[in-house]
Amino acid sequence: MEQLIVLGEIPGTHLQITFSWFALLVIIGVVVIGYKLHMRHVAQLRQKLQQHYDTIALGSLDKA
Repeated sequence: MEQLIVLGEIPGTHLQITFSWFALLVIIGVVVIGYKLHMRHVAQLRQKLQQHYDTIALGSLDKA
């Protein structure tokens, strides 16, 4: 039944997008954006952790 719901014709083409294709595109978009946000967060954590270890290493050198 979802295949029968037509949202409209894509401009410049002869394609019509159905609800299920629209939902699939939205889900893919959300997954891609979520993945990019997650990877950016991991990179920031990695950078902060590296700065923390660099600070500890410099402190150890000062004590030596």
